[in-house]
Amino acid sequence: MTRLAPPSIRFFCFPEGEMTTHELIARFLRALAAPSSERPVVVPLVEGKRIDQKTIRFATPNTSSSLTTFVRRPARLHLPHQAPIDCQIVEVGDDTITLETKAVVQQAHLSHARLQIGRHRFSEQLRQRLTELDARADECTLAARVFDPEATPIPLSAPLTPELQPTFNQAQQHAYERACRESLLYIWGPPGTGKTTVISAILATAVRQGKRALICSTTNAAVDHALAQTHAHLSAEHLDAILRIGKPSAEMRETISPLTYHAKIERLAGPLRKELEALHAERLELEATLGAIETKQELVRQRATLLRTRNHLETRLALLDAELTLARSTFMNGEAELARLQQSFLARFFSAWKRDCLLIEQARRKLALAGLERERQQVQAKLHAVQHALDTLPQQDVRSMTEHVENKRARLAVVLERIRVITHRLRHLNEEILSRASLIGATLMAAATNRLITDRSFDLVLVDEASMASLPQLFAALCLTNSQIILVGDFLQLPPIAGRERADSCLTCSIYQWNGIKQADHPLVAPLSLQYRMHPSIASLSGHLYRQRGLPYATAPGVEEQVRSLTDFAPFPGSSLVWLDTSTFGETIVTRDASHSPSNRCHAALALDLIEQFPARDRASIAIMSPYRAQVVLVRTMLEAASLPASVRVGTIHQFQGQQADLVIIDTTVTSRLERSFLCRETAGFSAETLLNVAVTRARAKVIVIGSASSVRHLSPETFLRTCLFHIERFGIIVDAEPMILAAPARLAKAS
Repeated sequence: MTRLAPPSIRFFCFPEGEMTTHELIARFLRALAAPSSERPVVVPLVEGKRIDQKTIRFATPNTSSSLTTFVRRPARLHLPHQAPIDCQIVEVGDDTITLETKAVVQQAHLSHARLQIGRHRFSEQLRQRLTELDARADECTLAARVFDPEATPIPLSAPLTPELQPTFNQAQQHAYERACRESLLYIWGPPGTGKTTVISAILATAVRQGKRALICSTTNAAVDHALAQTHAHLSAEHLDAILRIGKPSAEMRETISPLTYHAKIERLAGPLRKELEALHAERLELEATLGAIETKQELVRQRATLLRTRNHLETRLALLDAELTLARSTFMNGEAELARLQQSFLARFFSAWKRDCLLIEQARRKLALAGLERERQQVQAKLHAVQHALDTLPQQDVRSMTEHVENKRARLAVVLERIRVITHRLRHLNEEILSRASLIGATLMAAATNRLITDRSFDLVLVDEASMASLPQLFAALCLTNSQIILVGDFLQLPPIAGRERADSCLTCSIYQWNGIKQADHPLVAPLSLQYRMHPSIASLSGHLYRQRGLPYATAPGVEEQVRSLTDFAPFPGSSLVWLDTSTFGETIVTRDASHSPSNRCHAALALDLIEQFPARDRASIAIMSPYRAQVVLVRTMLEAASLPASVRVGTIHQFQGQQADLVIIDTTVTSRLERSFLCRETAGFSAETLLNVAVTRARAKVIVIGSASSVRHLSPETFLRTCLFHIERFGIIVDAEPMILAAPARLAKAS
């Protein structure tokens, strides 16, 4: 087994020279602590429903980014016609978000709102994670090697067994086989070369061979495409092994949603919650039944007592009757004796005391008789009351009733135990789902900070779109493995974007720039060279950039025929490369907003007219891109007013990295002093040629550039924009835009 270098090893690190792992982390922490000018995350909210006075649940239908990392974090809720309300994110679902506000919200229903979250929260979470990693740098050995420009290939201690891949070309097969045996590998894949295909094969192989893998990227779309293809590779027995943490991209939501953490929680929890609901209903019924039985048992016990009381009263009544009979007889005899004495002649000879004694005795007997009669009446009344109570009480066997109670209590004990088991399982479903998952997919930020991921380790961490990965995020995510790391991307695509006024170089350079990886023959690089996406003319426009780096970028046979049906459509049928020349309009049509971002109404109007000429616009994908935000806003506004199809996407070039479209319209926006524009600027953290390379390689069938050809011709020969113009002039067509203005709808004439 090959031993990796210990965490204290010193390695060369651009641009400071040698540093330890601890020093590398300290460098990242310093960079993240710098003042930030990043724009906040703004989430559109709809269909708000108030749960209570300070809790609202909204739908988030158009949010493609994951918000799970913001749970329990503060934010600001912007309601119509109200001042912003401070709130906290309580829960995030697939299409919902629950907020707890600090102020009382009066409205019961809210049609729309906006949630604003400061991006500095990402930095706080990342700094916390890096601080944790600094305390256990021995777990970061392999991640530290990624940041060593002098790193060399090291074989895996437990290599994967390559599986048959009959559809792979030679370069893909070579990259796949290296991924099965090397612990650190860069797969360099220019646009359309099948990076996602290779990624899915690697991940499927890892899952089938019992490895735990993590796939992450800077965008949700890249993660979702990789998971979708991997899902198609796996058999039914492994399908439950894929877990997507975070919110899927809009385009892949239908495919990926069943694989998400929330969907699996609901799928497992749904039947459990239904069973729990039924058990609670049965529990209530059992408790009510037992209560009724226990009440009846008490009545039965009361009946037994009353029966004993009745028997006692009946006995007492019989005794009283006997005593009354005797007392009446004695009294009557006394009365008779007294009468006889009074009537007898001899009575006068008796002494007075004997007569008085007899009278007193008779009075006593009379009182005793009256007392006995009163007592008999009382006993009789009690006996009637007892009998009446007995008549109203149930007559049931106490033994059978006791058995019934024991059965109900036994069932209640079973129900309560099942409720306890289900409740415990619901609380630990996340652990159950994560333990089943052999392949987890998430954005790079989630991989770096989300506790569902960071509390675990993996046999393989694969990062797609590695050129755009922020180095601190990348390092934190790579520390989740000490076995194998695969970085997939294209160093001629865009580097990370850091919205910091004095951005540190480790936040603006890619891992390729950090390690000085510029050529296909680098020992850690496995290049892919055959593209399957674009029309050959489009691919050849970027081809010379790749050939300069030692990569023979070529187009697979049959691709031109696949896209010919779209290329042959208007505008400009049969041409895959078009330059729409706006030289005649001059600089006067360009305006600038408060942030000095330029916009060009004429270019925007031309772009919309081109879309209207495209007969396949309702079923084909169309992208309009500009390097300037103000122009993007203008085009979107005009697009909405023109009611063009939703398949038309508008954004900055940065926003389209990792995406593709059948028709791509590149709007240069500015028409003079181009050497100072984004399309020609070359700085330490920015390259115009990579920006244009991204723009051009988004297209499948047709690229139309709207710009001033005369201004471009005056640029330096080394400028890639000028190279693009000459390439289009040779392999495509250059069209003067003025006739389009003259023959165009009223909005073009107005814009000009």
